[in-house]
Amino acid sequence: MNLLTRYLIREHVASFFGSLLLIVFIFTLNFAFQVLGKILGKGLSGRVILEYFLLNMAWILALAVPMAVLIATLMAFGRLAGDNEITALKSGGVNLVTLIRPIFLLAILLAVLLIGFNNSILPAFNHRAKMLRKSIYQKQPTMKMEESVFQFDIPGYVFLAKTIDHTTGEMFKLTIFDESEKNRRATILAEEGRLHFDEERAEFSLRLTEGEIHRLDLRQREDYATIAYDSARFRIEAP
Repeated sequence: MNLLTRYLIREHVASFFGSLLLIVFIFTLNFAFQVLGKILGKGLSGRVILEYFLLNMAWILALAVPMAVLIATLMAFGRLAGDNEITALKSGGVNLVTLIRPIFLLAILLAVLLIGFNNSILPAFNHRAKMLRKSIYQKQPTMKMEESVFQFDIPGYVFLAKTIDHTTGEMFKLTIFDESEKNRRATILAEEGRLHFDEERAEFSLRLTEGEIHRLDLRQREDYATIAYDSARFRIEAP
């Protein structure tokens, strides 16, 4: 490896790792605000939060590496051109193929490694992250819910709770719009409610107290019923 090749590689490698760290930091910060902010302080152990974070680093790297290569190439050759080093090299008899060849070979090596990563490691990490997220939300289904915000996480149901205790899973001043049946609609009101996952039946169990159920048959709209209850229990199929 001659001096020129080492110089070009050193110029690109420094720009590549600097760009990679910056891009990973930006993606990680965005992920922390959007996802981790919703699960912190919800009763999860530090180990589970750390595992979930590390599993999601795989897709961040898969996106960051190609972007870092592009930025490193632009920065390195841009600086060489801006300082007239390329012009000096060409006047000394060095052609463009000689300049590009070592970087092109490095790009091929990096592409092969990234293909292996995307085909083997990335799918496994994404699957584990998905299963962990599903397990978290099943054990604590109210974790993603926010107070006074419509929630559409459970198919066929829309939840709206004025107050939520994420530690116990209890909700207060609860309104549920039941759209699980094709020809029927129901609006369920409750002073208190608790949603938890029944592992034996693999479904959600919803317990409500002090409320009303308003039901409407879409085929016969005059068929409207109102039911008052002190305590009620509903089973909801898990997605």
